[in-house]
This record gives sequence, structure tokens and C-alpha cells, in this order.
Amino acid sequence: MLLLTGCAPSTPEVITKVNEVYLFPPPAYLVDCAPPFDSEPDTYGDAYERDPVWKVAFDQCAGKIDKINRWVQDKQSSK
Repeated sequence: MLLLTGCAPSTPEVITKVNEVYLFPPPAYLVDCAPPFDSEPDTYGDAYERDPVWKVAFDQCAGKIDKINRWVQDKQSSK
């Protein structure tokens, strides 16, 4: 009688396969923020009138960052 108990593994072998998936935010969130003006104001009055326009531009640009952060949080919570 021949015993081959030493040839077989005692536990089954587990093989794990990892697939990497790269996710990117929607392209609308990645567009560069363009400054509303490309030249310096001529007078202090011009600068005063431009301030609200700059504020809106900065708020819109910051909004993109907020949207990207929410997008990342949504992707992490859906795992």
C-alpha cells in the first residue's frame, strides 16, 4: 500500500486577482479657471468696479474644487 499524503497541500491555494481601475472627475470639473480680466485697471474706480467680478470668478473656481471633493467622497462611499 502506497500513501501519498505528503504530496497534496493541506489547504486549497487561494489566488487573488487585482484589477486597477483609474477614475477621473468629470471633464467639466477639470477646466482651468480663466481670469475675468487680462490687463490691470486704469484707475482706482475701474479696480473698484472689477472687485465684484473677481469675487464671482474666484467663487466659481472654488466651486469646481468643492465639486471634485464631493465627487471623490461619493466614489469612496459607493465602494
